[in-house]
Amino acid sequence: RLLITVEYGITRGDLGLAAPFLFATPRPTPYYYLFLALALGAALAARELIDSRIGSYMRAIRDDEEAAAVMGVDTFKWKRFVFAVSAVFAAVAGGFQGHYVGLLSPTPMKFNEMAMIVVMVIVGGLRTFPGPILGAVFIEVLSEALRAWGEVRMVLFALLVIIIARGYPGGLVGIGRAVGRRLAARIPALAPVLTPQRQSD
Repeated sequence: RLLITVEYGITRGDLGLAAPFLFATPRPTPYYYLFLALALGAALAARELIDSRIGSYMRAIRDDEEAAAVMGVDTFKWKRFVFAVSAVFAAVAGGFQGHYVGLLSPTPMKFNEMAMIVVMVIVGGLRTFPGPILGAVFIEVLSEALRAWGEVRMVLFALLVIIIARGYPGGLVGIGRAVGRRLAARIPALAPVLTPQRQSD
């Protein structure tokens, strides 16, 4: 962000660059469907990556980097790969937002916005595939409901993160799975639906 801000001759700093709108209509409906398609594509790509051989390397590095290196996993190589893939996702999202608002600028990516991404992941459920998606939907809906509260929302989100981290480390996904197990114990007929066999996240 600092580099983009300093290079005013190229990026115009915090003023940003004008970006053409993707659709002629001022209605947000086309952007909604485009965003939905991009989100689904990103989720499917991430799911395929997680289930692949590379995904097993990523989980091994996450769980114990030293042990993964001993087993022959090139940890430096695959960490660079993950960084590059995550940068691609971020670039696509940033480019879409720029064309939606008509401006490409580093200003939107301030501390609050970056913190919200972390909040979404933690609340949704760390080390789970649906966690960040569920967390993003939940936090966005809650954020809109509390819009009148202004910056107080960030204090509430911080408290929510502390509660989740200390009491429910699995986040919303973990809570949902716990509820499913309890219901399955009380209603055995629902066990195959509520507690399906799944691969390790």
